[in-house]
Amino acid sequence: MALGLALSLAPGWMLASGAPPAAGPAPAAELAPAAGSAFALGGPPSPSIPWVAGFDQALEQAEILRRPMMIDIWAKWCGWCHELDRRTYSDREVVRRAQAMTCAKVNADQEREIGRRFRVRGLPTILFLDRHGQEIDRINGFVHPAPFAQGMDDVLAAADRAAARGEELRREPRNPVKMYALADELIAQGRLAEAEPLLSALTPAGTEAGSTLEPGAVLDLAVVRQGVGDRDAARRIFAGFLDAYPDSPRRLEAELRLGGLLAEIGAVNEARDHLQAVAAAVGEGKSWKAAEAHRLLELLGQSD
Repeated sequence: MALGLALSLAPGWMLASGAPPAAGPAPAAELAPAAGSAFALGGPPSPSIPWVAGFDQALEQAEILRRPMMIDIWAKWCGWCHELDRRTYSDREVVRRAQAMTCAKVNADQEREIGRRFRVRGLPTILFLDRHGQEIDRINGFVHPAPFAQGMDDVLAAADRAAARGEELRREPRNPVKMYALADELIAQGRLAEAEPLLSALTPAGTEAGSTLEPGAVLDLAVVRQGVGDRDAARRIFAGFLDAYPDSPRRLEAELRLGGLLAEIGAVNEARDHLQAVAAAVGEGKSWKAAEAHRLLELLGQSD
């Protein structure tokens, strides 16, 4: 029995919830990178593959946005690496699938430890990893666009663990850990409406309040509300999260998300405050959150 979300507000900023759905999730939409749309900082889809600067930033982005990763290990002297750029990575269908992934290029001569970690034996090697950095598949050598796109489809399908998480929840329908695990996978697949009642049940206003998963559920509920276009609710919940859980390990993620949302709605000064907090806390370095905060601050500076 899938119950919708009640829109009454509890302690000023938290959405109230009904019981979690007992039914299994519906099939995932094709190539729906929900996390990307829910985390609306990047603007419209790029006409080319949006490469992230290095492996560490890719791992950070993939975890936050709940995306599998495509890591291209290459070198300047590698002719077939450049052929991939010229012929395969420019293909429209490959680019379209890449929008649902976090993509990074790793120079084999400069980041040798990545090659050793994944036992790379030749170039180019394209690693497909889940959002936690575990290998799903790989491509060795140059591949033409059509089979490359098919390989990406296989990776995206393999990264969808929602069906397995749904079956686990059916066996233990009131288990907070299994509720959150399913919601997490549903967000990754863009199925925000299905994730919402699960998350709501774990918040302070929900039927399963009080678990250790409460802070993450609150933050992810804000992500879902933003993803479905309810910016007012998302703004309230993000702000409430920052007030209620100041020591959460996801605090900087919340600051970044709220800063991006405020930038979207034109609250420039408030947006700057949150983005500067992220930039000051982690510096530029290898942090994707910091790089994204600096990028948004530059855009806000141009809008003055």
